[in-house]
Amino acid sequence: MKQLFLLNHSGFLLELDKVVLVFDFFNDPAEILSRYTTTSKPVYFFVSHGHYDHWNSEILDFDYPGTCSYFLDETCPMPPNYVPRESDRVYQVKKGFSHLFSEEERERTGLFSLDVLGSTDEGSSFLLRTNDGPIFHAGDLNFWDWEEQDTDRVMEAAYLRELSLLEKLLDGDRIWLSMIPVDLRLGPKALLGTEVFLDHADTDYLVPDHLNGGVKLPDLLAEEVGQKTQILGLTTPGQRVNLDRL
Repeated sequence: MKQLFLLNHSGFLLELDKVVLVFDFFNDPAEILSRYTTTSKPVYFFVSHGHYDHWNSEILDFDYPGTCSYFLDETCPMPPNYVPRESDRVYQVKKGFSHLFSEEERERTGLFSLDVLGSTDEGSSFLLRTNDGPIFHAGDLNFWDWEEQDTDRVMEAAYLRELSLLEKLLDGDRIWLSMIPVDLRLGPKALLGTEVFLDHADTDYLVPDHLNGGVKLPDLLAEEVGQKTQILGLTTPGQRVNLDRL
């Protein structure tokens, strides 16, 4: 089964045939993650940075009998005196980090490699290659063109640098699923980052996140870019899309 749940904000749980992937767990009002404490699938956590709305150290205590793997941006503040459980694997990452999964792990999980890119805010973004195709979680990588700040040229240059790196890493491949910030606070420029993103990275499915109350933004985005990608409009914590049926 392949299904995607919105946990909250930029947080998602993506269940694939062989693995469970959790991105930027902040909180989980619908208690989706707790349903997976007895899963037989390996569980992997990815955290793009240490901002409170992307990082919650409670994931380090996830009550699960199997091995948990954590890829945490180096800005994530670890709990004092934290000691990983013997079965867990914890990687502190930053831009430029690259990880090739072993042949045994590839067979067991369907994961092939992870490349960590940068952000235009804090921390990292993730390009994960899987059996289903590349997955991209942008974290806070976006074209943050705030109307009250004269930073648009600097921001644009920084954003385009990361997208150029993403293009290079993809090497012509098409992303299967992208999770990208589309923030209501940016006003008329809320969709700009995604529109520019799609000029650089072809993607089958795109989930806008970081909406900050902009529940209508996915529909507006679909009107603008629907010819390039299928927009998955998840706006309520716990909302789910069955990817097998798309």
